[in-house]
Amino acid sequence: MKHIGLFLWIFLLDCAVQAQNNIVVLKKQLNSGNSGQNLCRLLYDLGVAYMEVKQDSSIYFLEQSLQIAQQTKDNMATAEAMQQLGYVYLHYVHNETKVLEWTNKAITVANKIPSNRILAQCYQHLAAVAMHQKIGNVEELTLKALDHAQKTTDWYVTSGIYNFASYYYSAVEQNYPKAEKTILKAMSVAEKHDGKRWISFALDYCEILETGSEKEKMRAFCNQIAVVAKKIGKDPNNYVLMNDLARLETKLENYPKAEKLYLEIIESEQAKPKSDTIRLLNTYRSLLSNYLIQNQFEKAYHTRTILSVLELHLKEKRQVETARVQMTKMQAALDIEKKEKEITILGEQQQRQLLYLIAAVLIAGLLISFVFVIQRNNRRIERQKVELSQLNATKDRLFAILSHDLRSPVASLKNYLMLIDWGALSQAEFVESTQDLKASVNNAHLMLENLLNWSMTQMGGLKPEFENVAVASVVAQQIEWQAAVAKEKNIEIWNNILPEAQLKIDRNHLGLIIRNLLQNALKFTPDGGQIVFNYRQSATENTLEIKDNGVGMPQAMVQDLFGGNPANSRAGLANEQGTGLGLVLVKDLVQLNGGQITVHSVPYQGTKFIISFE
Repeated sequence: MKHIGLFLWIFLLDCAVQAQNNIVVLKKQLNSGNSGQNLCRLLYDLGVAYMEVKQDSSIYFLEQSLQIAQQTKDNMATAEAMQQLGYVYLHYVHNETKVLEWTNKAITVANKIPSNRILAQCYQHLAAVAMHQKIGNVEELTLKALDHAQKTTDWYVTSGIYNFASYYYSAVEQNYPKAEKTILKAMSVAEKHDGKRWISFALDYCEILETGSEKEKMRAFCNQIAVVAKKIGKDPNNYVLMNDLARLETKLENYPKAEKLYLEIIESEQAKPKSDTIRLLNTYRSLLSNYLIQNQFEKAYHTRTILSVLELHLKEKRQVETARVQMTKMQAALDIEKKEKEITILGEQQQRQLLYLIAAVLIAGLLISFVFVIQRNNRRIERQKVELSQLNATKDRLFAILSHDLRSPVASLKNYLMLIDWGALSQAEFVESTQDLKASVNNAHLMLENLLNWSMTQMGGLKPEFENVAVASVVAQQIEWQAAVAKEKNIEIWNNILPEAQLKIDRNHLGLIIRNLLQNALKFTPDGGQIVFNYRQSATENTLEIKDNGVGMPQAMVQDLFGGNPANSRAGLANEQGTGLGLVLVKDLVQLNGGQITVHSVPYQGTKFIISFE
């Protein structure tokens, strides 16, 4: 069963002649300076035109078209070029590996568009390869091609796939009912558009009937074809039509008419400047078969002689073409080998350069790391230097405080004890001295306690332990401890803090802060004065306020209040001595607990300390 092979062969030959005419026109258009999509389409058309004439040129122009299509991101043109490359490798070059490569690429792109026409042609290619290789499910691929074809308006593609399916069912599966059904569908599609193509399919249908031993039915249908053919008439320039008309006359057993048509084809072909050897060969074979059926052996012998010359010529031509292709492949292989050597050398050079680069990067990295380590060590040395300077300053300050403030009370205590030991004091003097001694010892105790706590903050040993503290109770406790001093000076102390007020802070630190600020307020508030504790809470801030109506301070003293300089310390209203260390301790403790302290003071009007916590 060879009806599809014969039709396709004849069809491709006819396309070749048309292609040769188109190539000249297309090349003129190509040289006219087209660009972009126009250039892409011209290259594609040239690739199609060169398919039968010169496959190397066909592949070259199709690949050039594909390159432009991909650069311009034209998916339709990309899929069409890939599909046509698969077609060239299938029908002309016969390289089925390339067919699968380009067809699968075309399917991927066509699915994105989507294009059912291209998908139908691609699945037909896959079915043809599967049928030839005898692998895969040919019928499934063919039905997939038909499914996509039926979704298009391209009758030419649809009818061609039905014709392919008919060939598969008859030649491979030998399922003549299915073959008959599909060729009839091909005829139905072609009938509406092209009577000549319908005749070709109809003759294939007749061959199916003949193979299936339905010769009477075949002959009756051939008479129907003859009616259609008569309406179309002859066209000496249309090789496919003339060949189909000769085939029809042969099936109708009108051998003289068939002979006449074959001779007209030969005459028309030989009249051309360059006749087509394959067409002549195919026509002489059909003519030989015609003569043998009629027992015209002399004509058959003469035809066989011509046919042998043509076959020999074609064989030599193919051998030359094969040799040319082999030479091209050998040259390509040599070029590839040369390029591979160049690539190997280049790769080795790149490897060496990469090693040099890695070495340079490593050396640079080591240098940078070395510089970084040196800088880090320098920063650490500078930091340690600053810390040592601070510690040294702290040490000097401690010694200054001890020498300045402890010497006087200790000396007084020593003198009092000497006087008592000598019995030089009267009873009244002793009582008075005892009171002074008590005040001096209390002052020394307070100074030592503040000094100890401040020293701990400077050495990093005083760490806060945060908890929710009721501020009012801590303030009340500190007021109670200072009640005697307040009573002696007739100073009122008001705790206006609500019992439920809470602050997250170290409880002991809060006590030290309040004690020092309260003692400071008592020192500088005159008899009959007033000290007030207030506390405010908001969504963003908690504020503790300690306010007195004492003697206040000038602005210059406020600015240096937390400096801890003993020279800036001043005696209280009752000549109470101080070191200035208490307020330094307060500031450090506030900051340790995440707060800020500020002072507002007006001479002779009073002072207000404000401590804020977020």
